Amino acid sequence: MIAAGLTADNIPSPGGKPNWYQSTVVSILGNEKYCGDLLLQKYYVPDFLTHRVVRNEGQLPQYYVEDDHDPIIPKDVFSQVQGELQRRSVHSGKIRFGSGSSLKGRLICGKCGTILKRYKKGKDVFWVCKDRSYETRGETRSIKDKCGCRHAPEFEIQAAIITVLNKLPGRRDEILKKHAALHDGELKRIDETISSIEERQRRMEEEYDESDENTGILAHEIESLEIERTRLILERAELANKEVMLRLLLELIDIMEGKSAQEDYLPACFDYDDFFRRTQYRPEEGIVVNGKIKKFDDGLVVRYLDKVIVNEDGYEVVLKGGVTGDVKGIGK
Repeated sequence: MIAAGLTADNIPSPGGKPNWYQSTVVSILGNEKYCGDLLLQKYYVPDFLTHRVVRNEGQLPQYYVEDDHDPIIPKDVFSQVQGELQRRSVHSGKIRFGSGSSLKGRLICGKCGTILKRYKKGKDVFWVCKDRSYETRGETRSIKDKCGCRHAPEFEIQAAIITVLNKLPGRRDEILKKHAALHDGELKRIDETISSIEERQRRMEEEYDESDENTGILAHEIESLEIERTRLILERAELANKEVMLRLLLELIDIMEGKSAQEDYLPACFDYDDFFRRTQYRPEEGIVVNGKIKKFDDGLVVRYLDKVIVNEDGYEVVLKGGVTGDVKGIGK
């Protein structure tokens, strides 16, 4: 989706080409140069006669230089991206990514938990459970009604999302408390634990001696610590993702209250808060009017909505960061 968006906006790739590819975006996300560091000897030339360059996959030592140059993103953001990439590689089958409609993959049947399908009839658009979807056979249409979930009109879903988003300014204190509990509590605790494990690993590796009769025990302890460290990194990625989403909801509240990001930035981006100011979402004119969201916008959905659960008496709107809101009395 990022690559397609950059191509559609006519932004040239790093190589100056008109088309972006997924591999290019992934390469950028994992490039330490953007946070001011430098990894030396990523590639090497095994044969100076052919001048062929190959990736260094352990054949030669590599050297990591911290703070080599001014960053364009803070290290905290770069670390969170690496954790998120690892989280998605582990949970790739569980994470929904929609294309086409911004609601695709985000609407859930309240009865059976199935992701809803979009169905268009004339000018009307509905979202239905796949167990209650229309099948086309020749010129006839039949309906499978295994689940019995109601048809959810798209305009109702959009109205429910806008209703919940418009209540966010009144929930600022609640969101601030959730954010502080993550930022200053759980994330800090995990960071301290990971640092402690890495220090223990470092000491054990210094003590490691292949000729020692206890080498097997020590190697097992080092491996166990690495397994625990990996588990904590994944847990931290989940929590950091939630913390960022809560921060984005606070950003939307600021936008609705007329507090815009400042434009006087330094060339380099060292600061975590500065990064969020630079990347603040700016809705198109007419979407936010007098502190209220007046019309549905795909950008709002992609940035702030996690999912909508369709129930018989209304909708449960779940925003990113775990902030929820119920809209009742719709669809009876």
